[in-house]
Amino acid sequence: MVIHLCGLMDLSMGIGWVLYQDDTIEVQSSLVWPMISSLDTFTREVTGQKRGFRKAVLEDIQFLVYHPDADNSNLRYCIINDRYDNAEYTIAKVDKIHPFFDTIEDLTHYSLGDEEKSKVKEILSYTMKFPIEKITTELRDEVKDAIAQLNEKGAIFIDLFIADIDEPESVVCDFVKRTELMEKSSSMLFADLLSSVSFEKDLWLDTYADKEKQQIHGGKGVYEGWIVNRLGEKSDFFMVGYFIFPLESKEDVRKKINELAFELKKTIE
Repeated sequence: MVIHLCGLMDLSMGIGWVLYQDDTIEVQSSLVWPMISSLDTFTREVTGQKRGFRKAVLEDIQFLVYHPDADNSNLRYCIINDRYDNAEYTIAKVDKIHPFFDTIEDLTHYSLGDEEKSKVKEILSYTMKFPIEKITTELRDEVKDAIAQLNEKGAIFIDLFIADIDEPESVVCDFVKRTELMEKSSSMLFADLLSSVSFEKDLWLDTYADKEKQQIHGGKGVYEGWIVNRLGEKSDFFMVGYFIFPLESKEDVRKKINELAFELKKTIE
């Protein structure tokens, strides 16, 4: 989860200021502001909606346009981040810097100070450090026991790990990895699920399993499932899993997975 650029712009005038920019991409901000302004006008005219342009994907990057008081302001935060980054999480970070700029009405007479730049950079680039020392042998044994109980209910885990939303390509802790059955790497699985994650509730997805997965389980009525559970209300870390299970055991499996996530949450908070 990486914010490459965050700027504050005036939609009506097509001008803006860069509040933060990392060194991973090169972009001329003077081209960004008029482009976003034009897209906003185009979106309003085509859709007939007042809210205007909010989000677009261009190759591997994503544009987000946001303001907490969008109905009453021409100002917008313009964010460029990675394509699969979670928009809700990005907006939550922008909300943290908004108090520095909530009194600004006119960007033509505004100048960004060094102190503001420093504070914005600290907030937007902040990342939690995973407490790997808390993943003890005893905890791993508890996870194994929980997985064994899930196996008794017919659930077979193919992939189970803890991932960091700030670094979706980095798996910080593995519990189960049956590579012969995995259709994609753990990091790719998390990246694919990331855009669907809501911070208000955990993610559960399931669908009827293909013939190969049915044979692995030895019967019909087998489903494959994906879960993403946030390990703490303000945590950057998520328990992510991919598994197969019989439909009749769905509620038992779901309950046990939530219990496992709760135990991990208590451990790392």
